[in-house]
Amino acid sequence: MKTAIPIVSAIFFCLVFFLLGRRYERNRPFDLPLPDTVIRVDTIRDTVPVPQKVYVARIDTCWMPRAADTVYVSDTVPVLVPVERKEYATAEYRAVVEGWRPSLVEMEVYPRTQTVTKYLTRETIRKTRWGIGLQVGYGVCESRMTPYLGVGVQYNIFSW
Repeated sequence: MKTAIPIVSAIFFCLVFFLLGRRYERNRPFDLPLPDTVIRVDTIRDTVPVPQKVYVARIDTCWMPRAADTVYVSDTVPVLVPVERKEYATAEYRAVVEGWRPSLVEMEVYPRTQTVTKYLTRETIRKTRWGIGLQVGYGVCESRMTPYLGVGVQYNIFSW
């Protein structure tokens, strides 16, 4: 009976420390790898753009109503209207606008895209000082010193 109490208590302590270690690992937060590049987009409010190129694309004929005080028979008269084409360009876009009543003819957008392929990771595993391990040494048994080899609970003073 005397030898059963130390064995049962050793098994009990091993079980308690094992369960405490499992609980610590489960509650530890999981860290995702962080990318090494941070992308920040700023909103820039620009003034009204000035056209880079302005030229007459074609000349259209429009029929305009005649003044009411004239003696001519027809109600409308042909008027030549130059249709301008204007090109606006910056580093982010290029737009072409055309017409007597302007409309967008063509638009090119140059978006900035960035692909990050290298990731940095943080080591978050913390080594605990408590553990269960193989022990070698001398122990007191029946009032004399004898060599000891066994498994036990330990506190690590030095780690390597």
